[in-house]
Amino acid sequence: MTIIRNENFDCTQIISFAFSDEDDVDRTLYGLDDFIKLGFTIVFDKNIRRVKKDYFHKKDNEIFIEFENKEFIGEFDDWLIQREAPKLIDDYCSAVINFIERNNLTDVRIFISSFSENGKSSDIEVSSTISDLKEKLFLMSKNNFDEWGDNIIINIMK
Repeated sequence: MTIIRNENFDCTQIISFAFSDEDDVDRTLYGLDDFIKLGFTIVFDKNIRRVKKDYFHKKDNEIFIEFENKEFIGEFDDWLIQREAPKLIDDYCSAVINFIERNNLTDVRIFISSFSENGKSSDIEVSSTISDLKEKLFLMSKNNFDEWGDNIIINIMK
């Protein structure tokens, strides 16, 4: 008898996007150095574990980039008041905004995962303008009592 075990993952930050022009797929991406300076390791689409792409329902035309930093999710535990985000979350938001704008990205989704396993974890999915990104990220704070999930998916509206 074969036992099939669900794969899971945790402490994950991913951005997904499409380019505004199909010809841009092989171009250089600007702003990744901002994430490296913040202590994130960049993991490109082809090196991201399949379970992560499957969990977040990767679309055919979507490109995933993971910003790996296992300690980042802990910043949300320390976030007490919405308008007073920890410095790393502030800096992460600035890096995301810069990355989206400099690369003229479309169909952007941001995924923050505390723990992900199909059938066991809960997701919050919201839409946001880029200027309200930090406000939406507060939904991952343990001090947010409006709504809480293990993961958040933020669809960025233009």
